[in-house]
Amino acid sequence: MSNFNPIDDRLVVKVRELDNKTASGLIVVDPDAPKPELGDVVAVGPGRKSKKGNIVPVTIKVDETVIFTRGTGIPIKVDGENYIIIKEDEILGLVDQ
Repeated sequence: MSNFNPIDDRLVVKVRELDNKTASGLIVVDPDAPKPELGDVVAVGPGRKSKKGNIVPVTIKVDETVIFTRGTGIPIKVDGENYIIIKEDEILGLVDQ
């Protein structure tokens, strides 16, 4: 991902496949359940501009794992790999590893 740098408060995230299997191997499918996504941050923009023109830095760092809503962001393909570009305020949370 060395040839792509996001701008403003955008992040580039490598989306992970979520495991929807139980410990016994059953596949859980609930069409009414919210569809969260999990991904690893691979690039971070410098931050957004405040109303006063100052840069407000992004608080999420490269290599952190984030949760976001499925369908959020813009999908891109770089060097044959699939990523999404997502704004920092669309991130629902961080995952401790």
